[in-house]
Amino acid sequence: MIKTFFSILFVGIVGVVLAGVFLVAASGLYTIPWLTKALGADKPRDFGIVASEQLFIEQLTEQQIKLTAPYDQYCLTCNLVYSDPAPMNIVLNSEELTSYLQITNQTFGPLKNMQIKLGDDNFAEISAWIDLTTYGYDLKGPIYIVGSFSVASPQSISFDIETAKIGMLPVPAEYMVKAETELNKLVDTQLDKMSGLKIDTLEVSAGTLLFQGDFPHTISVSGK
Repeated sequence: MIKTFFSILFVGIVGVVLAGVFLVAASGLYTIPWLTKALGADKPRDFGIVASEQLFIEQLTEQQIKLTAPYDQYCLTCNLVYSDPAPMNIVLNSEELTSYLQITNQTFGPLKNMQIKLGDDNFAEISAWIDLTTYGYDLKGPIYIVGSFSVASPQSISFDIETAKIGMLPVPAEYMVKAETELNKLVDTQLDKMSGLKIDTLEVSAGTLLFQGDFPHTISVSGK
């Protein structure tokens, strides 16, 4: 069940990044990465978290998870199909979550080299390299997000963006507000696909994430 939980957390947390960046791109500020490269900010911020495919495989084996497609097809833009929920009680650290995000996005999707640093009080830091050129935006460069989440109901999660940067430059506050709205719509769309979902506990504390509840235990890929 670890793989399934990774997937929905990925949709939510990475959705924070995508929602904000898409809005900034649409605002006409999408030439910022050229400036940040000139300033020497052309690489994602390094939290010192090392991704490990072996760690990821060990987790899947321990939880007896069977994947129906290669790892890199479970990306943000891939079309996922969820099975019926089952009870789940799991604790993840930054290395485990970062390993999932990097391994599943090696080939497809707009985000690469992601790192997630889990903190306290449901806060997390995210760094990544984003490329939106295939989506019609001239936006390619490093991004940095600080955000938090809360359980809105047993079937939904609410996200809040505190800080967002493209390269060295902050995203304007008005675009972060719009990003939060779009993000929560994105997450609700994914959660609505999971009939019987029940979130009893979802929290980040002392660098670890705890989930308890009923969640889909199998994910299939029907396309990208």
